[in-house]
Amino acid sequence: AGWVAENREVLRLDDPANDDRFDPDVDAAFSGPDESGVPPDDFEARNLLAVPIDNLDGSLLGVCVMLNKASGPFHQTDTQLLQIRCQQVAHMVKTNTADLSHFFSEQT
Repeated sequence: AGWVAENREVLRLDDPANDDRFDPDVDAAFSGPDESGVPPDDFEARNLLAVPIDNLDGSLLGVCVMLNKASGPFHQTDTQLLQIRCQQVAHMVKTNTADLSHFFSEQT
């Protein structure tokens, strides 16, 4: 996610473990114990798709990361669909932020 945020580019990896842009701590984070304290099987990122979420003013809101597509690698269609979803998220954040600003200004 850091590389995507810094470069503001989509990242699609078919073998994340062998790419310098992938942080191996991701695997470790997902391999930790669940709420019941039982550790799951070792997690390994088989593939990755990460897309920047840009605010409507061009600033970066965050990065959306998808790991381990159920059937094969991520494709261009997956990238396009995730980019559309990220645009929708940015619009919702902008709309809800404006609504909250209006609400709090009325309270004072």
